[in-house]
Amino acid sequence: MAKARTLDRPTRRRVRAAPARPDPTLVAPAPIEVQAYRTKAEVAADVIRGAILSGELAPGEELAVLGLAQRFGLTLMPLREALSRLDDEGLLEMESHRPARVAELSREKLQEEYAIRAVLESAAAAQATMHLDADALNEIEALLRGMDAARDAKRPGDYWELTRQYHERIYAATPSSIMRKEVARLRARTRRYLPLFSSDQALVPEAQREHWAIYRAIKKRDPAAVERLVRTHIEHVARTVRLSARAATNVRVS
Repeated sequence: MAKARTLDRPTRRRVRAAPARPDPTLVAPAPIEVQAYRTKAEVAADVIRGAILSGELAPGEELAVLGLAQRFGLTLMPLREALSRLDDEGLLEMESHRPARVAELSREKLQEEYAIRAVLESAAAAQATMHLDADALNEIEALLRGMDAARDAKRPGDYWELTRQYHERIYAATPSSIMRKEVARLRARTRRYLPLFSSDQALVPEAQREHWAIYRAIKKRDPAAVERLVRTHIEHVARTVRLSARAATNVRVS
């Protein structure tokens, strides 16, 4: 019997597709920023806090809840909670059965608040000393040179704004998140005194010498010296700034 003829089957080859090349004309979409959820009370606190710190709500001004709600477009219940928070922060004074009032500015309060700042900020700066890298030191030195220029041009407003950035750049390197938060909170609370500093040219030269001394101690990685210098600096500023009765009741930030 004849053998059946075996037909050759075509060989099948698997061809792997080459990986697709990215099209250079296509632009990757920007990452989506996810905003942290914030309560209505937090938003209301930010609005009223900003109005106090800017001087829109003046020291000693009475704050009727309904009037505030209408003025700033806020709802009543979150606003009441916000006012309670601002009372805890020391920006308001609240008594039972009386409208809240914006806290007054006074020499006594300035001394008290700056005494606390001296303790907290000197500790924060000491903690930050070993965590400020070369880039951070370059940023701080650039701020100092900008402060020198503002001093020489007799622009105290610009000088104190750069001073704020200088201090905050140092404290940002503090490893303790609790310390950073408390320092930021207290510095925000005392921003109401900024117009007094901005009008005081006599304070600038000595303050600037102290700023450079703090920077040199940081570069030497000497936390003890940094702590001592920052505390002395803040105490000196609080003693020196001039706070007249008229200034205490008519502070406005331009």
